[in-house]
Amino acid sequence: MEVIGTKYLLVISAISAILIGFHSIGDDISFVSLDENSDGLISYQEASANHILHMKFEDTDLNKDGHISISEFNYSMIK
Repeated sequence: MEVIGTKYLLVISAISAILIGFHSIGDDISFVSLDENSDGLISYQEASANHILHMKFEDTDLNKDGHISISEFNYSMIK
């Protein structure tokens, strides 16, 4: 049962990434538009294009690697 639950959670996460990843924050700026170099991550410098995300960068970078992944971005949208 645990394996099925984990697979279900992964599928839901993937769907959320697709749907919310293009969701806008603040002034209609999406993850894709903030990720200027298309590496799948938003750096602190890239986040400066959106005042709200720039101010919340440290809180949004959950694993403290200096970048915001699509998962971290999506999580920040729903919390």
